[in-house]
Amino acid sequence: MPLLPAIGFETPIVLAALAALPLLWWLMRATPPAPRRLAFPFIRLVMDEAATEETPARTPWWLMALRLALAAALILAAAGPVLNPQRLAPLDRPLLLVIDDGWASAPGWQAMLRTARNAIARADAGRQPIGLLTTAARTGPARLDMESPEEAARRLEALAPQPWETDRSATLEALADLDPGAPRRILWLTDGLAGTDGTAFGRALAELGDLAIAEPGAEALPFALGRVRIEPGHVVVPVQRPGGEAVRAEAAVIGRNGEVLGAGAAAFEAGATEAEARIALPVEVQDDILLVRLTSRASAGATALIDDASRFKRVGLAETGKGSQPLLSPDHYLAAALADLAHVEAAPLEALLARPPGLILLDDSVGLLPETRAALTAFLEGGGMVVRFAGPTLAKGDDTLVPAPLRRGGRTLGGALDWTEPQGLQAFDAASPFAGLPIPEDVVVRRQVLAQSEGEPGVENWARLADGTPLVTARNIGKGLLVLFHVSATPGWSDLPLSGLFQGMLGRLVALAAGSGSGSGPDGAGETLAGRLAAGGAALAPRFALDG
Repeated sequence: MPLLPAIGFETPIVLAALAALPLLWWLMRATPPAPRRLAFPFIRLVMDEAATEETPARTPWWLMALRLALAAALILAAAGPVLNPQRLAPLDRPLLLVIDDGWASAPGWQAMLRTARNAIARADAGRQPIGLLTTAARTGPARLDMESPEEAARRLEALAPQPWETDRSATLEALADLDPGAPRRILWLTDGLAGTDGTAFGRALAELGDLAIAEPGAEALPFALGRVRIEPGHVVVPVQRPGGEAVRAEAAVIGRNGEVLGAGAAAFEAGATEAEARIALPVEVQDDILLVRLTSRASAGATALIDDASRFKRVGLAETGKGSQPLLSPDHYLAAALADLAHVEAAPLEALLARPPGLILLDDSVGLLPETRAALTAFLEGGGMVVRFAGPTLAKGDDTLVPAPLRRGGRTLGGALDWTEPQGLQAFDAASPFAGLPIPEDVVVRRQVLAQSEGEPGVENWARLADGTPLVTARNIGKGLLVLFHVSATPGWSDLPLSGLFQGMLGRLVALAAGSGSGSGPDGAGETLAGRLAAGGAALAPRFALDG
C-alpha cells in the first residue's frame, strides 16, 4: 500500500491551464512594477542629496514565485481534486450495502453515512441496483430488495443508530436466497464490535461477492458502561471499549432535574479494554441520581438509568444499646451484613423516624413506646419498610406490630426436653423476593416464633423451615411493608446470622425497599409504579429519562 493515497480530479481538463504558467512568468518578468510616487513638500532640502532607494527594473524572484504558486493553486482547485479517486469510480456490478446500525455505531455514524453516500453515488454513476440491509432491525425478519440508487439514498437518510445490539444472524437469513455465483460488490460498514460473530459474518459475506469492510477509526470506537455502583461518597462507573490508544472517557452523573451532580473520567491505557471512573458524590444527594452517561462518544450503551435497585440506599438501624459485647449484639450482625449493600445509619429509633430512610431494621430488644409505635405505623402507612427480628419480647405474643398475631412462648427445636431436631430451610418459592438464593446446608434454626394460625389474610410467607413453618413473613400496611424474621438477629436462635444467606436476604430486602409497596406480586408493583408516575414523577419514567 502506498504511503500517500492517490489524488484524482473531477474536471481534469482544467489542468491544461497549468501550461500557461511559463507565459505568466515571462509577462511578470518583462513588465517591471510601476515606480512608487512619494509626495514631499520640502523637496529643495534634499535636492543635492544622493538617492538611497531605487525602483528595481524587474520583479523580485520571490514575488514571482509566490504569484505563480497562487495561480497554480487556483487552477488545481478549479479542477476539483479528489483524495483516493477510486471511491468515486462507477461500479460495474450490483452493490450490496450492509450497515451495522446498533448502539455501537452511534459515535461513528456520520462517517458511516459519508461512506455509504459515496458508495451509492458510485452505483448511481454505473447505473447499478443496490440492496440495503441493516443488522439491527427489530421490526421483523430482515428482507433484501434490490432498488435504485435514488431509493437507497432516501432509505439511507432515514436510518439512525438503534438502542440495541446488532443481530447479524437475522441478516444472513435474508441473504440465504442469493446466488453465490452472481457478480456483485459488497460493502460492510461495521461498528467496530465484530468479534467472533463478525468474523463468521464477514466470511459469509465474502462468499457472496467481492467484499470490502469499512471500520470506524480509533476516535469512533464505542464506549460501553458496565454496572454502575453507588457507594458511600462515590459513584463507580465501569467503562469498556474494544481496545485502542490511551484515552479518557468523560462521565457525568445527572440528577432528576437534568442537573449535573458530578463528573469524572475513566483513563484507558494503550490497549486496555476496561477502566473505571470514581466520581465523588455526597451521600445526601445520591438519592437524586437519575442516570449516568458518558459525555464522550455518546450512545445508548454509554447511558445507564439508575433505578432504585442500583442505589446505595440509606438503611436505618435502630440501636439496641448492647455495644459492650459486639458478638452478642444484633447491631453487629446487621451492620456487618449490610456493610457492602447500603449506607447504614445506626441511631435511636426516634432519631431515625425524624429523618426516615427507606428501610428501618428493628431488633426485638428495642422497646416501643406508644408514641414511637404510632410514629412507626405512620412511617409504614406512608410507604416505608420495617424489618423486625424475633426475640424474647415478641415470644410473649403481646406485640401487635407484626404481620400476623403470634403464639405465646414461641417454639424451641432440639432442646433437652424436646424430641424435635433443629430445622433447615426449604427452597424459596418463585414468588418470594429471596427466590434463587442458595441455601447452605449447615444453616439450622433452633428456636422461632409462630403465628397463631396459618393462612392469615394478607400475610405472605417468603421463607419457610424444612417442616413448613414460617421463617420470614410480610404484610402490607398502607403503602408500606412490614417484614418479620421469626428468628433473632444473633446466632442464639439460629445459624442464619453467621451465613452468607443472611447478607443475601437483607440485600434483597434493601432492593425491595426502593418501592412504595411490597413488590412481591405484579399487581402491587404495577399499582406502585402507576402511583409514582401519577404523583408527578415524569422523570421517573424510563422513556422520559433516556429521551430527555
